Amino acid sequence: MAKPEHAYREHYRRQHRHLGSYLALQLWHAGYDAVIVDRSTLATFHELKRFTDEHLSWLKADIRPYFPHATTFTYTKTPSKFASLVLSRVSLPSDFGSGSMSDESRAEEARASGFRVAALSEIRGLHKPFTEKNVVSFLALLACGLDFPSTPSSDTPIIRRRVRTLPPRT
Repeated sequence: MAKPEHAYREHYRRQHRHLGSYLALQLWHAGYDAVIVDRSTLATFHELKRFTDEHLSWLKADIRPYFPHATTFTYTKTPSKFASLVLSRVSLPSDFGSGSMSDESRAEEARASGFRVAALSEIRGLHKPFTEKNVVSFLALLACGLDFPSTPSSDTPIIRRRVRTLPPRT
């Protein structure tokens, strides 16, 4: 029989995999390499009132297959508390995140220097409220072909790829 702490840890591991899959899909579709997620959104998603350092380290470890690079920003007034988490599939620029600012301002400043990052609030088509139930429902519908990611707006950078066309079947 599983020990209670193992079941507890597995619960969060599953949640983190859902979160990673969902965010990776949404970012890929919108043309971003990284996302800034605020503390309150993560707490709502995990249904936590207190987000401990242990939960944060679990999240970073579990989401590494989707986002190998992660860093946190802390509140200016209470530096022991993290304010937001940056998840990225590419290395973060060395000058990323210097200074005290909102997530949206931080993302805008980084985009101006060529790093494709968005604050979670800037990504169009995210399911509100941002809960595990909504995320898992969307992923299940998507896997069955019954839903699709929303179309990015015209000001959203889209990654362009050359598509190879196949010859007609004979």
